[in-house]
Amino acid sequence: MPQDALLRALENDARSQTMQIIKEAEDAAAVLIAQAEKEAGETARLRLMAMTGEFERRKAAAINSAKTRTHAAILDVRCSLIDEAFNGALQAVKALPKDEYAILLNRLLDEAMDALADKDSKPVALVAPVDAALIKSGRAEIRPDARVSFGIILQSTDGRVVNENTMSSRIGMVKPELMPILDKILFDKAKA
Repeated sequence: MPQDALLRALENDARSQTMQIIKEAEDAAAVLIAQAEKEAGETARLRLMAMTGEFERRKAAAINSAKTRTHAAILDVRCSLIDEAFNGALQAVKALPKDEYAILLNRLLDEAMDALADKDSKPVALVAPVDAALIKSGRAEIRPDARVSFGIILQSTDGRVVNENTMSSRIGMVKPELMPILDKILFDKAKA
């Protein structure tokens, strides 16, 4: 019997130690789980912040890109409208009475001739085919050329010197100065 009591005591002690080990393991597991949950929560929070930051950057980039495209489209429309205004002015000049239009063409030729360095030669004046008969000059050989829409392209006899005195070239020279003025006339009223 004394052995039975000893065995029971050892058994009880083993159970008690087992229970203590299990309790300590459960407590340690609970601490580890709590720590893992805390770390997972922090990791999730940091990932969410990073993803939110990335989303905000992408959103800002998309907005900026859309604004840039919108401004470019608006600028494109404005430039087209201003080009239409220049084309309208050119058409108004072309619609002048024939005698006034002829005077204007001859003035363009005179200006081109005055700018030519070699005054002794007889240069070639390229003009629109419909305008060739309107130009009266013995100082230049008048030659119809379909590439010229309105004005004069004066070439020296050797073809090395070219003086373009066309409405397109004149508009091209004044366009940078007129663009802000036309922009203000055409679009400032639309803003109000």
